Amino acid sequence: MEKWYLLKDSFEPALNMAVEEVVAQEVGSGSFLPALRLWENKRKCFVLGKFTHTNLNLNHSIWKIIGREKIALVKRFSGGEAIFQNRGCLNFSVTVPSNHKFAFNKIGKTFKTLSSGVIRALNNLGICARYGKVDAVFCPGPYDIVVGRRKLAGVSLAKRSKFTLVHGTLLVDIDLDEYLEIMEKFYQGLGKNKKLQKDKITSLSKEMGRKVTLNELISHIVRGYEEVFGIQFVKQELSSLQSYQAKKLSSNYKVQFAI
Repeated sequence: MEKWYLLKDSFEPALNMAVEEVVAQEVGSGSFLPALRLWENKRKCFVLGKFTHTNLNLNHSIWKIIGREKIALVKRFSGGEAIFQNRGCLNFSVTVPSNHKFAFNKIGKTFKTLSSGVIRALNNLGICARYGKVDAVFCPGPYDIVVGRRKLAGVSLAKRSKFTLVHGTLLVDIDLDEYLEIMEKFYQGLGKNKKLQKDKITSLSKEMGRKVTLNELISHIVRGYEEVFGIQFVKQELSSLQSYQAKKLSSNYKVQFAI
């Protein structure tokens, strides 16, 4: 039975992004086994895609929100548009070496395979989840995780010479009204007149009709990957050197916009 590393550490947003890079590099070099990492950002943040232009002026209204709510601005190393994260959002990342059996040449197959444990977890919870694109939502993509015609999770991919990574954000237990209001204002601050429809977005707690905790979902996701991949997880933490490297890299993921 193949063994994978399981990491469940949570930090401040920029450090979380840096840890993701360190884990990916370690997996790519062969120092780490293939890895599943599950974490929560410790404060509110906007997470921007790698190619988002940051030389734009954000208008005064969004800066008031960022200041009032103490929202961090960070980048991830995959593409896509900006998303908002609050407590109650669970992030997952699945990283394999570039020569692994699950690192396919076809992007769509890689997306679906590396996120299939999340789909299994949701199905085990009684949620009929599938892949699909929902318009009139934040950062729409063809391999997002949807329930009916509602977006539950955004998923993106980063493929490098030595590793392939698929990661995403599940809306578990959040205030959807607040979420949409902040996302709309942020897009407007970027000069995008994007209208987001509340009936096109959902959370796991809403779908379940009860509060779902992150720990509950984490246990289901771990079991989902074990079932789909036939693997055994080994709990892993970063070494002192890896933690130092992540802290050093974290400044690269902080975003400064012009005011």
